[in-house]
Amino acid sequence: MADVDTARLAELIETSFGGKLVPDYWDSIKDSIHRIYISEQYKAVAIIRKVLPSAFRNECLVAIVQDPTGGDVAYLDKFAVVKQNQSEGTGQRSA
Repeated sequence: MADVDTARLAELIETSFGGKLVPDYWDSIKDSIHRIYISEQYKAVAIIRKVLPSAFRNECLVAIVQDPTGGDVAYLDKFAVVKQNQSEGTGQRSA
């Protein structure tokens, strides 16, 4: 996290979702971050976390992500793209 500009990421996520992150978001996930993928110029981000299945509060979700070994489960916590790039059609150009 030392190399990540969390203020820029927060702005990206908040404008993409149209809401505010909880005040302690970064502190609350710092020990469970598996990977953070950030595009150049912070236009898109994917935050992958790894947690024990017991950390999920929704029982249906726990059943879906249950790891038979009892280990941590990686999941996509946040995925955000700046508004002006959300309809860019990048996927169509790469097909």
